[in-house]
Amino acid sequence: MRRVFLPVEVQCRNDVPRRVRWNGRDYRVESMAECWVVESRWWNASAFSRRVYYRLYTDRGVLEVFRSDGRWMLARIAD
Repeated sequence: MRRVFLPVEVQCRNDVPRRVRWNGRDYRVESMAECWVVESRWWNASAFSRRVYYRLYTDRGVLEVFRSDGRWMLARIAD
């Protein structure tokens, strides 16, 4: 999988990604393989960061997306 770290549009159903739009393409989510949380700088309230990651199997390949501060980012892709 290659790292990307670019913004994407994500449509969710019940807080689970169902469709991802990136680089002019739509990726329809077929299943979610994993979901995990990464928290950093938990000891410093002003620098605290929390990301919720999803590994998704789509009709075009595998994507890892995450949500942080209400924004969606594409972390990695294997297409």
